[in-house]
Amino acid sequence: MTVAAPRTKLLLGSEWTKNSWRVNLRESRYGAFDSQNNVVTSDQHYGAKWLTDLKVGYAVQQAGQRSLGR
Repeated sequence: MTVAAPRTKLLLGSEWTKNSWRVNLRESRYGAFDSQNNVVTSDQHYGAKWLTDLKVGYAVQQAGQRSLGR
């Protein structure tokens, strides 16, 4: 149980907005871990991995509609 989960995890994130555009970027890094089985030859090692989440949005408004908060 002590080696089946990554020992380290790093989270980074940022969000940018400009006019009607919004961009959200998140990076996650999970440390290495081992998967141990009943048969030693079936054990597996997984190296550290990075995961990237990117979200891009654009706010669309109908003609004559007022934007709240701007």
